[in-house]
Amino acid sequence: MKKAYLIIPVVALATLALLPLNRVVAPMLPLSVSENPAVNRMTAAQLLTLTLTGLVLLFIGAVNRQGFRKYWRLGDVAAPAEKVSWLGIRSSESWRKVGTSFAIIITLATGAFMYFGVYQNTPIQWMPALPWVLLFSISNSFSEEMLTRFSLAAGLDGLLSGRTISLWSAAIFGGVHYFGTPGGVPGVLMAGFLGWLLAKSVLETKGFGWAWFIHFLQDVVIIFALVGR
Repeated sequence: MKKAYLIIPVVALATLALLPLNRVVAPMLPLSVSENPAVNRMTAAQLLTLTLTGLVLLFIGAVNRQGFRKYWRLGDVAAPAEKVSWLGIRSSESWRKVGTSFAIIITLATGAFMYFGVYQNTPIQWMPALPWVLLFSISNSFSEEMLTRFSLAAGLDGLLSGRTISLWSAAIFGGVHYFGTPGGVPGVLMAGFLGWLLAKSVLETKGFGWAWFIHFLQDVVIIFALVGR
């Protein structure tokens, strides 16, 4: 249990550290890969985030090697899903159906939120931004899944119940999104639910495949607003 008290604060602090890294440190780095300043800032931010993620993964591997090996895979994408009546998930369903359904539903919800909040009144350079958006979405979704899902699932494996791990993921991922995009209370609620659901997918499929894919889709929708203007 002592490891649990160490892992949770490390993951929480690393996740919170993304805010100053992205907003304070990244703009100070003299990195130029594009004529778009937003792309340069995002590139710097992603390099810093990947570095931090690598350090956290080394830490998790050191404190719980067995858990790391257990979850360091895409997982069984068709594994049985644990029943959640209030979400309409039946005990007979697999993650192939559940993951596909939520990938569509959550992406549509995120798209609607971003459209009415940003895109409706903001001109976006869709095609010029697309390669960068895809690259940053892959990178950012991987880093955040490793920090707020994989690290908790692997690090706390055998120490806390799956339900408790999922709640911690929801709390950490939701809390930091108060300052994110989308932000405020709506951002906390949306990200908290997503954090819980994706942690559930990692624990039940024994891998991060569905979590990474669903998170990637959300980032594609969101990052256009950051680098496409």
